[in-house]
Amino acid sequence: MPLQSFRNKGAYDAIPEPLNTDIVLSSFDRLLEAIFSKQVHAKQVVQSVFTARIIDNYQDFLASCRLSYGVYDHLHYLNQHNRLRIDLDKFSPYSIPFGVFERTGAGDVLVGTTRLIFRERQEPFASYIDALLDHDNPPLEDHPGLTLADYVRQPLRAFSPMAESVDLSHLLTEWDAGGVQYAESSRNVVHPDYRGFGVSRLVMASSLTYACHSGLDLLIGQSDVNHVPMYQKYGVTPIPGMSLYMEQTVRNITAALIIDFRTPLAGPAEYMIKKVYRDKWDKDGFLCLCPNRACTAKGAPYIAKKTHECPMENEQLKTEGRN
Repeated sequence: MPLQSFRNKGAYDAIPEPLNTDIVLSSFDRLLEAIFSKQVHAKQVVQSVFTARIIDNYQDFLASCRLSYGVYDHLHYLNQHNRLRIDLDKFSPYSIPFGVFERTGAGDVLVGTTRLIFRERQEPFASYIDALLDHDNPPLEDHPGLTLADYVRQPLRAFSPMAESVDLSHLLTEWDAGGVQYAESSRNVVHPDYRGFGVSRLVMASSLTYACHSGLDLLIGQSDVNHVPMYQKYGVTPIPGMSLYMEQTVRNITAALIIDFRTPLAGPAEYMIKKVYRDKWDKDGFLCLCPNRACTAKGAPYIAKKTHECPMENEQLKTEGRN
């Protein structure tokens, strides 16, 4: 039964338990047999504490690749099925990954992930990928005779998936000539058990916050047309003249999107990533990506619990306390 039909019935195909590094390393084959095998017919209020941060170690990086693999495999978006069950492509070495974690007594559990793609290789993530593929290079089930390393290390035709899918040459030429700094947002994934509790908002907020505070001017991306209204809440707009196209691999209608940090933002995005301090801000509500992992939020909807200075320009960021 298609995922959309489960949504219409108020239920989801669900992974029985959150993916964490212990599960994916020791029993992922068993978990894959059960992935999306049960339905959650009623959403309970989430009392968990979530954190959003840049993924900063190899184990969490591997968990993010496997969470992405499980979700996209179910949606039939993958064309690089492999024994390791990890979602990597040729843009992965050029990406900075972000994670949303549920804080539990046993440690943080990854429940959402996304990435930003740049023109330059990003460390240490490119080295993580090289080490992984040098140690274990599985064949691709979709492409006989090719391995995962062949797939990941193939030459780039453009800097990002969207730039390869549609002709952005006129925009990229204009941006490069004007010194515009840009990247692509990609692979926005939330564990099925955690959809509807504000986790997707934290996933978006993590990459948007980093993009804004790292000096990017523009962020581009592509989305199924059915998801465009959700992204528009964060200041994202369709690119004029090229907003809809047919994606070749999955044959669905996709929108080309952009967010411009050089112009004033409105709605949730304004409060998530605004750089200018304002007295009306709620001192207890903000989102930050500090390495000390002290930024916490409570689900359904999440509300930030602790305020402190952020190393990114030493500014405090705010999120609205509602979806």
